[in-house]
Amino acid sequence: FTPMLGSRYLPPHDRRHGRLYVLLERGFEKLAGAYDVTLRAVLRHGLAPVSYDHGTRVAALLLAQSPRVDAVFAVSDLSAVGIVMECQRRGLHVPRDLAVIGFGDFEIGREINPPLSTIHVDFHVLGQRAGLLIREVLQQDPPGKPRLIDVGISVMERESVGMQPIGMGAGHKP
Repeated sequence: FTPMLGSRYLPPHDRRHGRLYVLLERGFEKLAGAYDVTLRAVLRHGLAPVSYDHGTRVAALLLAQSPRVDAVFAVSDLSAVGIVMECQRRGLHVPRDLAVIGFGDFEIGREINPPLSTIHVDFHVLGQRAGLLIREVLQQDPPGKPRLIDVGISVMERESVGMQPIGMGAGHKP
């Protein structure tokens, strides 16, 4: 599952905030509904587990179906890296031609060029909370009501969405 929604689908007043901010702040599906965008902008491909190879296949399908797409939010950093690499093999420049963001904040995303923007989740805290919740549920009789537990996420904005590294401002010459 690789949601994709480019900034061309957003009204002009939202473009000034940047693709990444708008997608994450409002939520992908909520945003799509708010602007009456059909979920045709969602490419569902393959089953878990996702992988680098999954990303390369998704990029090929995506570029064939929607060659003008300008942003991809991948379900995993591994598939996002595959998308970046497939774009590079095809001569596309990330982020100028296609902005890419992943999920997971895996080490490989920090090491590729350009470094991958991602959603960071503290999996250690997530595991601790899950374990405590399982213990709590097993001790309850009758079971408690379902609830939402926020484990927090962080946006790690890097160069794959157009963020320039420190020292690379408008006056910088490569």
